[in-house]
Amino acid sequence: MTPIIVDRELKYFGDSSIERGLVQVHAPEPDQIDWRCAYRIEWPGHEFRSRAIGIDAWQALQLAMYIVPSQIFSTADFKQGRIGLWDKPITTYEAICEEFGVKPVGGPKQ
Repeated sequence: MTPIIVDRELKYFGDSSIERGLVQVHAPEPDQIDWRCAYRIEWPGHEFRSRAIGIDAWQALQLAMYIVPSQIFSTADFKQGRIGLWDKPITTYEAICEEFGVKPVGGPKQ
């Protein structure tokens, strides 16, 4: 596996405590035809690993950076207000995109 090039600490707001979560994005690596960029998202009770695939290293990395907020947004924990950054919960798709420095894809999401 390639080295981790960026990571960000998440906060998981449990019933009685705030625990640590993590997002990691690895350096893109060439495949037979395209490029792949692995990423990992985890917090207590949740772990997700996948890869974004692009035509070159730039696109693979860029897609991974866009996919991560969408993946977090799609979880039940996010919808229950349990996921955040900087010690505060994040409650909207637009807000999580802003925190990760990407533009929201598509129209507003609830």
